[in-house]
Amino acid sequence: MKSHGTLTAPWVAVIALIMNTSPYLCADDAQFDALGQDYIRDIPALSPVGATGLGDHRFDDRLNALTPGSRDHARTTYQSFLDRLESIDRVTLSRNRKVDAALLENALRYRLWSLSALKEWEWNPLDAVGTAGSSIYGLISRDFAPLETRIESAARRLEQFPRLFREARSGLVVERVPEIHAETALRQNNGLETLLDDLLLPAADGVSEPTRRALQSAIEIARGAIREHGDWLEQTVLPNAAGDFRVGPEIYDTKLAYSLQSPLRREEIQRRAEAEYTDIRKKMYEVSRRMYRERYPYSELPEDPSPALQQAIIRAA
Repeated sequence: MKSHGTLTAPWVAVIALIMNTSPYLCADDAQFDALGQDYIRDIPALSPVGATGLGDHRFDDRLNALTPGSRDHARTTYQSFLDRLESIDRVTLSRNRKVDAALLENALRYRLWSLSALKEWEWNPLDAVGTAGSSIYGLISRDFAPLETRIESAARRLEQFPRLFREARSGLVVERVPEIHAETALRQNNGLETLLDDLLLPAADGVSEPTRRALQSAIEIARGAIREHGDWLEQTVLPNAAGDFRVGPEIYDTKLAYSLQSPLRREEIQRRAEAEYTDIRKKMYEVSRRMYRERYPYSELPEDPSPALQQAIIRAA
């Protein structure tokens, strides 16, 4: 989120790098940079598994919380950052910071909207299962720290699987779950044991015996939690899953706008996509027609072919 303009003297640039700031910052630039540093410091704690994926390893031994209290805390945190951002006069920000401010506002508003309107924890059982899998995969798949350290963190996370799944079950409204989500969550949940057996255990061959024993104990705790959760998905969620996998036009359009950070509606996006598709196909045909006529110079190929002829010439070329 840090960004600096061109500096006029080498020594000024060096000092700016050492101080991690620019000596020419206006008050609002400095205020925004302070907000950015606080954001980078505080937000990853809301999702320890996400933090690991980002490369922030302060929370590698923790699992995400899925309680109402944790969501309230996240909501308060996001709103606090948004309030701070809105207090900054963006007109005076440097160009790069204006872009960062727009990105940050979109991210904060999307997260607040997700908590107030989307509420996936009520109808999407994939979230908890995905979090469980990512919590281990993110530690083992990247060599960012000694293996012993990463295995120790994995063991601590595995010990928290019962709590994670218990909180997920508590928040889920079974009748709102789409059947396809229930089926997929059940398959992915069963696959968690494969992750333990095929990824985690082989990786632990090189660690000390105490660490390996601790891991084995944690794996047994996790297996029990995975199987209990799988039984619940199969016996309770799947038979009663009656939700619609479609979120509806209002939620879809809002989510699309946040995802693309654009006011374009889906109708306009579709219109542009179809126009681009037609244009690209036309260009492909023109190139193909030239190639085809080099091979078969007496061929008569129209400028405006039927879709079938267009496809045949493109495929032949």
